[in-house]
Amino acid sequence: MTQWDEIAGAYEERYGAPAAAAARQLGLVRNWCGPVEPGATVLELGCANGFLGAALADSGFRVSAVDLSGGMVAEGRRRYGQYGSGLQFVAADSDRLPFRAVRFDVVMAVLGTFYDYSADPTATLDQLAALTGRKLIVDLRAGRMEPEPVMQQMRRLGFDRVAWRPFSRPKAKLPRWTSPVIDVVERTPVARDALVRLRGPNIVVAGYRA
Repeated sequence: MTQWDEIAGAYEERYGAPAAAAARQLGLVRNWCGPVEPGATVLELGCANGFLGAALADSGFRVSAVDLSGGMVAEGRRRYGQYGSGLQFVAADSDRLPFRAVRFDVVMAVLGTFYDYSADPTATLDQLAALTGRKLIVDLRAGRMEPEPVMQQMRRLGFDRVAWRPFSRPKAKLPRWTSPVIDVVERTPVARDALVRLRGPNIVVAGYRA
């Protein structure tokens, strides 16, 4: 049993405000870098116990949720089995995904961070791009690497539009109006660059096929 298996039942508590954190990531899927409408398919890597996948499914997306931890996958199936084909859980390594001859509208690898958990992130990003129909989102740690090389690779992989931004997850429950304010601040160049220099939130990078 791994440390992730042991905390599967209470994983989302580490976010302080899991519903708010899920809502912010839902915004990345729906609106950031390019629009994606409900009904689209989403491959979520590092799904943990499924709290984000459930939020996506509740918003009308069809989700395949993947995690390396068998305990997390089992907990997700226990909690959200009633979602049926709208939210399916798969135990797999993001570096060696079992999907073949299939594309998802959105592939989301916001693991906190993708570039820490992947053994070969450059090769895995190639693999994820091949699975992506419209939007690919990954995250990296501010101060450890720059977003530009990731965006360059996404351009080479055929994404028409690429973007990056800091991305914070609420540590406590906040009034609903604060989320769009945080969103604007993180996308404002001066504030965005200051947050990166301070090594504050992680960075998300997206590629979009128009």
